[in-house]
Amino acid sequence: MKRFRQHVKEIASHDHLPDYRLVFDEEADMVIFFNRDGRWVERPVSSSSDDEFLPSLPAEAYEKAREVAPGYDIHGLESEWREWWVTGGKQKLHDPPAAFVGFCKLRHQRAPIKRRAASHDG
Repeated sequence: MKRFRQHVKEIASHDHLPDYRLVFDEEADMVIFFNRDGRWVERPVSSSSDDEFLPSLPAEAYEKAREVAPGYDIHGLESEWREWWVTGGKQKLHDPPAAFVGFCKLRHQRAPIKRRAASHDG
């Protein structure tokens, strides 16, 4: 655990992650992640059935999204999906989790992330 904290502190001090800024709070022994573009701040996620916001997604939606879009930052895709919904006129969705998974599947089909297999040379 000590080594993990050391690595997290290094990442936070170098501030080189493209999408996130990390802050390590020594006193609380906690890492805080900040989204660099801040879009999630402008459009809060509401769990209400209000027409203004999409509801929070269940854990199963994230699991299915990871299956159909391997390698993607699922929460980043969720942010894009919510933005797409807002800019598209906030059409009523009968099944938001399924719509999200469909969005992720289409994104992966259009631009799949190719991962190299890790070599285990000894």
